[in-house]
Parts: sequence; C-alpha cells; structure tokens
Amino acid sequence: MLDIQSMISAKRVTCVVTCKKSLEDYSSPWKTILYKLLLPVGGRFVLHCNFQTSKLKINLLAYYKECFDAWSELNEKNPSCYKEISNGIIWNNKFLCYGKKSMYRRDIVNLGFMKIEDLISANNSSYNISSLINPNKFFPYEHY
Repeated sequence: MLDIQSMISAKRVTCVVTCKKSLEDYSSPWKTILYKLLLPVGGRFVLHCNFQTSKLKINLLAYYKECFDAWSELNEKNPSCYKEISNGIIWNNKFLCYGKKSMYRRDIVNLGFMKIEDLISANNSSYNISSLINPNKFFPYEHY
C-alpha cells in the first residue's frame, strides 16, 4: 500500500513540473488557458516572483492552485540582507501587499520598475514615483 505522504510528494513534483513546462517556449492549449488565468498577475512572469498563492489577485482552478502552492514553496525567498531585499521583485511579492493582496501593475512594469532597487536612485535616495505616474491610480482603493 502506498504511503499517503509519498502520494502527496509525487503530486507536488507533478505540479512543479507543470509550472516549469509553462515557462518553456512552445505553445499549447493548456498553456493558453493558464496564461489567460494569469494575465492579471503578469502571465508566466508570476513564476519568477516571490509570491504566495493566496495573496494573488486571481482565482485559480484547484489543480493550478496546488501547482502554484508547490512552486511558491519550492522557490520561496526570505531575504535577510540589503542586497537580497533590493534585488527582490516588487510585483506579486508576498511581503509587499495592499489590502492583504500582492500587487502587479503592467503600466509601472513597462516604465522599468521591476525590482526594489529600481525604486532607489544611484545616490541611495528613493525616486519620486509620483512624478512618473498618477499617485491616485497607483493603489486604487479596493476592498477584499
């Protein structure tokens, strides 16, 4: 008889493989569906982020939720020094939340703000991001 823990581990490996395959550069119907679900959090870009599935602003099908939970656990980062923190991706970051949800803004990504270090100028002072975008639209008030 199979051990329950072994069955769970095997399923998690399958989930991680699914996430890895979604990053590969070929098209497939299952990827199209997944990418459509992931569009509000940057598409497959989310798999490069330090996310927690429950904090993403999307609703995933049960199988994909299990896959993303396994992936996020495997790729979890807990930065402990300035360099690790400044090198962290801002978007879909489980540590940077608004209304208990992580954030993703394509328009701000397109301005070149991907990592925390992108918000810090060469002389270690913070950029005035409000000069680049309308601050009232940066964090729209939403209730969760």
